[in-house]
Amino acid sequence: MLKPKRTVLIISADYPPEPGIGSLNVSKITKYLLRFGWVPVVLTAPLASDLSVSLPLEIPEEMVHYVPWPDNNPQDRLKDSLLKNLLYLLIGNVGWYFPAVKRGLELIREYRPGIIFASSPHHISNLIAHKLSKASGIPWVAHLRDPWTLDYHFSKMRLTYILGRILERRIFSSASAIIVVSEGFADFYAKISKRPIYVIHNGYDPEDFSFSKKKDMKNFTIFFAGSIYRGQREVLPLLEAIEELAKEGYLGKFPLKVRLYLPNDDRAVFESQIKNYNSVSKYIEIHDWSDHGKVLKEECEATYLLLPLEFSCRGWYFYTGKLFEYMGAGRPILCLSPRFNLAAKLIIQRGIGVVCESKEEVVAFLRKALKEFYEDGRTVEVPREKIKDFSWSKQVFKISKILEKFSENKEGQG
Repeated sequence: MLKPKRTVLIISADYPPEPGIGSLNVSKITKYLLRFGWVPVVLTAPLASDLSVSLPLEIPEEMVHYVPWPDNNPQDRLKDSLLKNLLYLLIGNVGWYFPAVKRGLELIREYRPGIIFASSPHHISNLIAHKLSKASGIPWVAHLRDPWTLDYHFSKMRLTYILGRILERRIFSSASAIIVVSEGFADFYAKISKRPIYVIHNGYDPEDFSFSKKKDMKNFTIFFAGSIYRGQREVLPLLEAIEELAKEGYLGKFPLKVRLYLPNDDRAVFESQIKNYNSVSKYIEIHDWSDHGKVLKEECEATYLLLPLEFSCRGWYFYTGKLFEYMGAGRPILCLSPRFNLAAKLIIQRGIGVVCESKEEVVAFLRKALKEFYEDGRTVEVPREKIKDFSWSKQVFKISKILEKFSENKEGQG
């Protein structure tokens, strides 16, 4: 006899067609949960704006339920209030709470899920899951793609920080379990919540890279498509290295091309940085934000994939989702980061790229890599064996087992 389908209510403000790594990660979780015998019922927000770039749905459309952000509603009484502004600093768009809870209760009555799964940020998702669990008696699991008050981007204004810590402790102590994507903040949430903590990294989807990969690379190309968070992720060591090599004529002998796809706000920041380096612009192509499928194809065709990260304390607890996408592309990584960064440590440990902390290290890397590429015809490949543990299928299988363990009805629902 076939095992009955198990139903999970998934709450995430980020979900396709909304572009971005948050939407992509939750999309992969739902895609593979469906394959592992779950019925994922998604409660999310619609596309924030009319964007030319979007992500496709990877589960049937009828499983996804969109609740609009209330800021589009002129009757939103909290819109300009001090309370709303304060709460926004704590959890994001708090106005989404009431319509999302209402719709969530309707979905619970309709689908009778055995468990609730909230993925954040936005951390309003955790607050909604907490309320739905309390109202229905259904257990819930928190999935933290980023930490909350531990994140150094979180406002350290005294009142918001104190309230945030209180709210964080109260919400997560009601969860059946907490899944974090990094070892760096697992201990913190174990301490404040007293709940079981599981570390499950983000992943890559081999099915996204099923197209034929180009092998005959004729030009040395460094590729990046993503956000530099208005300059918080450091690219200056690369610009400084290109400037030095260009001035001494090295790039005339061994050509280099850096191709970037950036959102508008990052593009403006990057273009202003380039102006400080007279010899750099001819080696750099800057393009508008592009279709995800096109980006993946170009990643597979690049000589190296650029991974700029923060040169700050955040690195000790944080992995970027782009790292795992790069694993799927199978191309080596050029990471600009301190070596204490968790992402940098993983790159070194797995032998899937090089980490540079300074202009001098980037210069040394480019001298060697360019010469080997053009004179020896050498290109670096990343063996699948080194990254196979990070496929989304394997990561979501672990999530499935956790949901099964804490589900209200372990034999299945529906």
